[in-house]
Amino acid sequence: MKGTYYLMVLIDDLKEVFNLKEAITIEPLPGIPPSSKHISKVIKTIKDENVKFIIHDVYHSKRSSKYISEKS
Repeated sequence: MKGTYYLMVLIDDLKEVFNLKEAITIEPLPGIPPSSKHISKVIKTIKDENVKFIIHDVYHSKRSSKYISEKS
């Protein structure tokens, strides 16, 4: 079969399949942009828990994820 194939996977599916622990979410509630206070809390949690990576979906802006990644 020719063509391009892809599998649509949600972050919850990735967590289940790979047994990933969620340290903290960038959005305090789904669809609610993080405040500067919440972003500071995320950065502290990443440092305290030695988080190795951030999973970011394609549907949201990369701005907060990039900032948090650079600061942690």
